Amino acid sequence: MNKKQNVWDILGKSSFNIHVKKDEIDPQAADNILIAWPPILKLILSKFTPNKKIRILDYGCSTGGFCNKLNKFGYKVTGVDTSEEMINTAKKNSPSEIKFIKGNHNIISSLGKFSIITTIMTLQFIENIERIHNILSDSVVDGGILIIADFNREWVKESLKMKIWFTKFDSIEKPEVGLKTFGNLRTKVFIRDSIKYDSLAAQNKMTKIFEINPIFNKEFIDKYPDYYPNNISEYLILGYQKSS
Repeated sequence: MNKKQNVWDILGKSSFNIHVKKDEIDPQAADNILIAWPPILKLILSKFTPNKKIRILDYGCSTGGFCNKLNKFGYKVTGVDTSEEMINTAKKNSPSEIKFIKGNHNIISSLGKFSIITTIMTLQFIENIERIHNILSDSVVDGGILIIADFNREWVKESLKMKIWFTKFDSIEKPEVGLKTFGNLRTKVFIRDSIKYDSLAAQNKMTKIFEINPIFNKEFIDKYPDYYPNNISEYLILGYQKSS
């Protein structure tokens, strides 16, 4: 692997690039689209009627698929990601009104306040969760919402038992720190539960309004029958509202 490239730049060119024919989308991206996105979109639409006055930040936006979805509904969307490759791919495949920025959490406070911040399958790859949660919470307007999608610990446990998707964990029964594998690529991952996120939210004056572990649906299983484990939800999706 080129030392100048990181895992996310490589994945931005391959597995995480969803701007391909529908039947060519990698299952590691399709699971987000078919399973995680629908309940998140439903929550957003139930709280904020789409219009360009509603600013949404997607932190860890990858190649911009979810930003495009939000933009089509009529929201004003900004996407931030640390991967230059992913941001470049997002820009090439998105309308110009979506603002894509390469950077980490340190740039968020300079972007102003948002009615909604989403972070989908991103925070589990960040060790200092307290700092990033503080920054994200501070950037939500009063009455706004923060939506987090993370791994469901039970799915991680089952994956470890099957010796797929993860390796070198501190524990199989209570996994907290280990490596996430993407083929021959590996990166450190931190598994957290709703209790941890609820505690962080309370410290930042946010109240939980939503929690779901969406199941693998028929559409996904029919399209990707060899994607396992599919008997346990892969996701923990949480929504928090900031006190007015």
